[in-house]
Amino acid sequence: MAGSIRASGIAERDAPGALVASRSVATRRWEWLSRAARARLAPFGAAVLALAVLAALAAPVIAPWDPLKQDLGNTLARPGRAHLLGTDNVGRDVLSRVIWGTRISLVAGFASVAIAMLAGSALGLVAGYSGGRIDGLTMRLMDAVLSFPPLVLALALGAVLGAGLTGVLIALGVVYTPTFARLMRGQVLAINAREYVDAARALGAPGWHVAWRHVRSWPRPRCRFSGSASSLRTRRGAA
Repeated sequence: MAGSIRASGIAERDAPGALVASRSVATRRWEWLSRAARARLAPFGAAVLALAVLAALAAPVIAPWDPLKQDLGNTLARPGRAHLLGTDNVGRDVLSRVIWGTRISLVAGFASVAIAMLAGSALGLVAGYSGGRIDGLTMRLMDAVLSFPPLVLALALGAVLGAGLTGVLIALGVVYTPTFARLMRGQVLAINAREYVDAARALGAPGWHVAWRHVRSWPRPRCRFSGSASSLRTRRGAA
């Protein structure tokens, strides 16, 4: 009798998701946001990002000139009252082009990181949870991608995919996929050894259910805050 009570207590304590269910998703998200806000440079980074977003949204209003309008009689002009940052080799206003270019930079940065996060998280989850040959093959593929310089690989993929923003986004996503895959795999290996994951397996939960419900839910937020600045730098270099 005591053994059955003890066993039931252990099952209740180690039931799959028992520890996870005790804390709501909203509470965990608030804790991650508050932890990020306590970083030393967090206010400065938030201010720069907010300024870039505002400039992108208000580009038609604050841009002094048409970014595509050419003035061949005023090429390579110095900064002045009419053109605060001067003009380029065909007479287009540099400041207006910077303001309008903020839209493309933000789209490229966020979209490429989203592609890399989704693909890398999926690969890291499969590799870390499956182990064995799947893990080895997946991570050797990621090592092969990491062996190339990011800018060179992005340029090569961009040439293969063709001109256009879509090709640039896919190329940058592929370049930074190994970063998220390695991060996700490390988190999955640590979480895979926890008691509630073992309890889920002991209670007969399918492998896909354990991986999706109990393993995936923890490392995902840690993979969100990585790669944006590097993606923007690589895109500028490729451009």
